[in-house]
Amino acid sequence: MANLIALISIKFMLFYGLLALGENETCANSCSCDWKSNTADCRSRKLKVIPNFGASSATIQLLDLSDNAIETLQSESFRNFTNLSSLHLEFNNISKVEEGAFRLLTKLTDLRINNNILTVIKPGIFVDLNLKNLYLGHNKIEHIEDNAFTSLPNLELIDLDSNFLSSIRENSFSILPSLKDFYIQNNRLSAVPTSFFSRTPRLDFLLMNNNTISAIDAYALKSCSTLKKLHLSGNTIKAIHPQGFSIPAGNSTVQTLNLEYLHMANNTFEDVPTAINSLPSLTYLDLSMNSFKSVRSSAFGSLHRLKSLHLSRINDLESIESKGFAGLVALTQLFITGNKKLRDIPIDAFPESYNLQTIFLEGNALQTLHENMLNWDNLKILQIGQNNFSCSCDLIWIQTSKLLQQSGTRQNLEKSTCALNKQTKYILKLNAVEMKCPIKQTSHNDAKTRLITGLIAASIASCALIVCLVLISCRRNVYSKYIQFKYHRHLDEALFTVEDPKSITKMFSNKSLIRNERSREETLM
Repeated sequence: MANLIALISIKFMLFYGLLALGENETCANSCSCDWKSNTADCRSRKLKVIPNFGASSATIQLLDLSDNAIETLQSESFRNFTNLSSLHLEFNNISKVEEGAFRLLTKLTDLRINNNILTVIKPGIFVDLNLKNLYLGHNKIEHIEDNAFTSLPNLELIDLDSNFLSSIRENSFSILPSLKDFYIQNNRLSAVPTSFFSRTPRLDFLLMNNNTISAIDAYALKSCSTLKKLHLSGNTIKAIHPQGFSIPAGNSTVQTLNLEYLHMANNTFEDVPTAINSLPSLTYLDLSMNSFKSVRSSAFGSLHRLKSLHLSRINDLESIESKGFAGLVALTQLFITGNKKLRDIPIDAFPESYNLQTIFLEGNALQTLHENMLNWDNLKILQIGQNNFSCSCDLIWIQTSKLLQQSGTRQNLEKSTCALNKQTKYILKLNAVEMKCPIKQTSHNDAKTRLITGLIAASIASCALIVCLVLISCRRNVYSKYIQFKYHRHLDEALFTVEDPKSITKMFSNKSLIRNERSREETLM
């Protein structure tokens, strides 16, 4: 019986061993294949050609050929991979892709040829495909020929990052009705490719960082009505036309972009561009590393939905004017760091910003922090290290602030220092008595004082009203007695003159007039 069980075990082991051997034989060139998920992993195998998986090629859905030595993609290279949905070819030495290389891959949705040495994109390579994502970044592409990208109705993302493109021609692309993300950062663009955007009616995310764009002309993004995120950092932009973010709507009317995120750090702005105030939907704005010396009053006055503002590492920034942050009623995050010339943020810089929860102020040259600048008790994070604070009574308020109840903020404040007589002191250890700081009236006393003042004012007003009423009543009585006295004095005279104090006219009387005057006198009585 034991021998029988051992024999059966050996047979099972041989069966599964042969089965495994069969699987390894179908997974070519020492690739790692998982036939349950229909994937073939051929990374880092020093391959120079596309491996042949025989009949199994038709079942593979994900083929990873990254980090090999492939130089050319021939027209028949992938003819047997009819079910392929994802193809990874990054980090090879591909310099040439023949026409029709992907024409039989009708199910291919994700194609990655980034990090190769392609120099030109010719027609016939990306035609009539169902691609959703196409990665061509980190090549050496200098030119995209006409009709290089045609009939790509499902394409949602194109990545052309880190190439040598100086322009994007309209005729290189057919209409891309589904394109949402376009990455063309780290190229040589000198202007916004306005004509290209006429082919992308649903563009949502545009990344153009680190090019050589120097200006945003009027209606430069006129076809980007659905654009939400725009990245223009690392260019040389000095000016934005007042209608640079506008869309002509016909009949002399103009609409604005519905941008929510705008990154414009590391440009050459000499002032906060006024054009940003035409973006009422903006929630995120980064203007760090520019060249303006001040933030003028109401520079962001129309950005009522802005939540996050970045103004860091601006080497020339010296001042923030009164009401510099007016209008930012939704602001929750503020980053003002590394501005070595910024010595003060005025007490009325935030006339309407009551929702701030996070403020980073490290690395400036601030000398004080005004207690009444903000409602500091609402903050969750405050960072104020590496400034030039002067030890003064203006900083004592921090010691009793609710900021100390936030653990992260408290740790930062405990390390924050100021200078007094060339000596460094911790702000939280300043002694208000030794510094002879005036004792401020408590809020209870303030309320009591306001109440007393109001009661006194109300009493004075009531007395004045009573005096006025008495004077009016007395005047009417005096005037009535005066009329009676005048008429009785001349009652028996046939002819007399009465001077009416109001009209100052002369009246001549006879007997009938006397009767009339008597009846009038009775009426007055």
